Amino acid sequence: MIEPRNYSLIAPIYDRLFAKPLEEGHYLIGELIEENPHKKFLEVGIGSGLMLEHVIDHDFTGIDISEEMLYEAQVKVLGRHNIKLHLMDAEKLEFKNNEFDIVMAPSVLTAVANPEKVFEEMIRVTKPGGMIVIIAHFSDERQFISRLLDPLTRSFLGFRLDLKLKFFRQYPELKLLEKRKINHWGNMNLSWFLKFEKQR
Repeated sequence: MIEPRNYSLIAPIYDRLFAKPLEEGHYLIGELIEENPHKKFLEVGIGSGLMLEHVIDHDFTGIDISEEMLYEAQVKVLGRHNIKLHLMDAEKLEFKNNEFDIVMAPSVLTAVANPEKVFEEMIRVTKPGGMIVIIAHFSDERQFISRLLDPLTRSFLGFRLDLKLKFFRQYPELKLLEKRKINHWGNMNLSWFLKFEKQR
């Protein structure tokens, strides 16, 4: 079980700690945002809002379960009426079915207790023909190291290393568009771009 992280202390310095390590993945997703100016976006687990520098006039919604992290994101969006932020549980998204064109979850699925439930909620709120983008740690390529380090990362860093690629193969309505290794500092991060083809 992944214990919920307490961000009350780390939230004010989160950007300084993680902006650089997460930069590559955020840049790639930022390119996708900039290439789709008329789409409706949802970021699940927006945290302190590191992705918001890529949002210009886009219809953009972000949710997070941490009040402290969401406050940091709210500071970044003052006066920007095209961006909406909500305190919300990713396992129970309070949105209608098929509401968003592009749903993204950078570094979230490995940090939640029930990644399957979160991913199914992401599928539910994505429009047919839309796209789901995630960044996650997967154990398939480095299984021994993943098994060795998983108890430590769960206890001290709040993320799992046991997520496997077959996780996505149970959803036949999804098509893999691109898989790319990113954030090589951890050597376990993979970027997946999945297209939502049809309704379940």
